[in-house]
Amino acid sequence: MDEGYLWYGAKRVMLGEVPIRDFMAYDPGRYYWTAAWMTLIGNNGIIEMRIAVTLFQAPGLYLALKLIARSATSEGKHDYLFLITATAILVTWMLPRHKFF
Repeated sequence: MDEGYLWYGAKRVMLGEVPIRDFMAYDPGRYYWTAAWMTLIGNNGIIEMRIAVTLFQAPGLYLALKLIARSATSEGKHDYLFLITATAILVTWMLPRHKFF
């Protein structure tokens, strides 16, 4: 049901509406982001919405792990167990995928 609100909101933004608290959320940026990618892809289906969400999630995960790796380095050596644990925690934290904006 929550993913449906994002999909509905993005589709309404594609039609020119402005998401001001009537789309069941206080973060209108996610509707604009999703609507922009859905427009670029050329469809307003649920799969295109999920692609748009993934295009937001992947760079965020990469940057978070890059910062963690930089801070966890001691004398040029990485603690790979720590990085794997951090990756698992961040991926789990990003579930459900429509709520991490």
